[in-house]
Amino acid sequence: MIGLALYIVLSALVAFWLRHKLPIFQRANDWNWQAWVLLDIIAAFLIFWPLYLVGVIDDRPRNGLTVSGYCGRNALMGKRWARIASAVIDRLFLILTSQRDHCVKAYTRWSDPLGAK
Repeated sequence: MIGLALYIVLSALVAFWLRHKLPIFQRANDWNWQAWVLLDIIAAFLIFWPLYLVGVIDDRPRNGLTVSGYCGRNALMGKRWARIASAVIDRLFLILTSQRDHCVKAYTRWSDPLGAK
């Protein structure tokens, strides 16, 4: 737990202050961002696939969707649980990054990154 807390503090330090000082910190911030996205995709896999397999949710999770993207997709489909989860996640992102409608934007931007639809 201490290691995770230290990583979060150092990530915030790099993301909000040090990346403007030296190019190496910008590259570290880019790597850090990718690490957080990877953890988000893994979390979505661990949360939503078991729920799909036992029949709690009926929408098959897509490869590469984050927790936000999956909640945004299901919120657009009118699922009540997803609207609640999206509201919580959207509020968190509004506080941290001033971004509105994060979940829907995450789904629409990353659901088909290569434009293969």
